Amino acid sequence: MNCPLCREALAERGFFCKSCAAQVRCKSCRELLEPAAMACVECGTRVGQSAEHPDNGASLVSAGVQPLRNTLSYQETRSNRTFQASLSDAAIQGLSEVLGDFFVQRGTVRPHHQTPPAAKKELALQPSPSAPTESGTNRNAQHIPEPAPVGDAPPDRSRILRLFHANGDALELTDNRLKAKSGSDFLRRLTYLSLYAHELHGRRSVPYDQLRTILRSAKAWDVSGNAQRWIAKRVGLAEDGEDKLKLTATGREDAVKALNEALDSNIQDDWNPDKKVPRKLGPRKKA
Repeated sequence: MNCPLCREALAERGFFCKSCAAQVRCKSCRELLEPAAMACVECGTRVGQSAEHPDNGASLVSAGVQPLRNTLSYQETRSNRTFQASLSDAAIQGLSEVLGDFFVQRGTVRPHHQTPPAAKKELALQPSPSAPTESGTNRNAQHIPEPAPVGDAPPDRSRILRLFHANGDALELTDNRLKAKSGSDFLRRLTYLSLYAHELHGRRSVPYDQLRTILRSAKAWDVSGNAQRWIAKRVGLAEDGEDKLKLTATGREDAVKALNEALDSNIQDDWNPDKKVPRKLGPRKKA
């Protein structure tokens, strides 16, 4: 059988809970008392009294003898916090609900009743500002905002989607006006932006074949092998496992800079594949 207040297992003998010190059995018939009861529902004996001595507490006080005392002792781990109190049966009964709420904060089960606000004000057993709780944090400390959930979209995700279209795990370049100065600059910007776009969608690294596909679709993968040789230099790039690439800190900074410039309408777009004009061949020399 468990205590109705703190749910601690009750001993077979005695009238009080060894954990929260509340009277849990009638002193007359030993029936289990209901929570917040003023008297036993079986025999009618008031809480704190017995059938043989119905006014035991009052007679003791009038005779100048202190009534029976209930000693409470509480200890807190990690902070050496201790609490001791000596209370009469009547005081224990009056504070039983408040003590129940206090021990609920310490991890016990809350009884199925609410504590009146007036009773809560009588006993301020709140954790001290300097003492940690079970989780190691201070309940009364200044509130620190929780970090944003992992699922929240990064600020640049909506901006990067002005250049790319997400199709599952693949990305398609929808705006090739990257404000590049030359073909090699376009290749560099598109590489950084592609990896950055995948990173903003939760993919820290991208298979090499997937990067090559988007470079080819944007006409940045030339047959002469310039793109392949540049990627092999790993400028702002790093390998992540087998045949996967990711941005380094420097590459990420370059990607953010390229994104800002690509979305800046005040910067002129000097070169992109659509503006590339094939070079005219001169007359063939005679042998």
